Amino acid sequence: MNRYLREKADFKKQFETSAQKNDRKNLIILLKKYIEKHPEDEYAYKMIGISYYNLNNYKKVEKYYLKAIELGNEGTGMDSLFLLYEELNKKMPEKYKKYIERLKSGFHEGLRQIRDHKIFSIMGNEYSTLRLILLYHGDKNYKMAERYTLEVLKFDEENIETMTEIVYVLDNIYTNQKDYKKLEKLLIPLARKGDMNGQYMLTEMYHEGLKNYEEAEKWAKKLMGTSEKEKFSDDIKFVKNLFKKIENLELKK
Repeated sequence: MNRYLREKADFKKQFETSAQKNDRKNLIILLKKYIEKHPEDEYAYKMIGISYYNLNNYKKVEKYYLKAIELGNEGTGMDSLFLLYEELNKKMPEKYKKYIERLKSGFHEGLRQIRDHKIFSIMGNEYSTLRLILLYHGDKNYKMAERYTLEVLKFDEENIETMTEIVYVLDNIYTNQKDYKKLEKLLIPLARKGDMNGQYMLTEMYHEGLKNYEEAEKWAKKLMGTSEKEKFSDDIKFVKNLFKKIENLELKK
């Protein structure tokens, strides 16, 4: 719970100092520098909006809330925009209509924990980032789940065992989206390092997803070698069944 990304250490220190002093102007400067490096971080835009709110610059507040929503923050971003428009007696755009009833019914009360995790994630906290992955993956919001999963991978780029746990999430995300190019790019380095889970997922991707039986057979053979060496009977059974399927397909040609 106390692991933080080294690359965000300086930002974390400055952010905490400015927040403690309630120095909104400096927070805005700091967060704008942050989004230059992390333009995909939707919550950073939301926080810039909050800082402008405290400075009574509502035009800028709206601008940054809308940017946060555009990048995928349909929870806390939409909630903040809704509350802002209520205060300004402004009508929510028609395209956000589906959120209005949810927000009126008290939906925003359940967003407090999400906000906390997003703040800690901005500062590079691993635990909060993992919690956000589980949240978005469970809601089938694959765009946001992917963003936070890629953030977590930075913690353990050299630790294959830790990586493969997170890779399972990305495998599920990319398979659901049929984004096999991203999945291939993710799995090949793992599989080449001899990681059995990477070899397994790559074999399955080529066989079930891309129907590339030649590549499936190639990686199945590598997986067979690794499985026999490690004595993993379930993987050996999987590969043998796969060889039979490929052989039957070849006979039908």
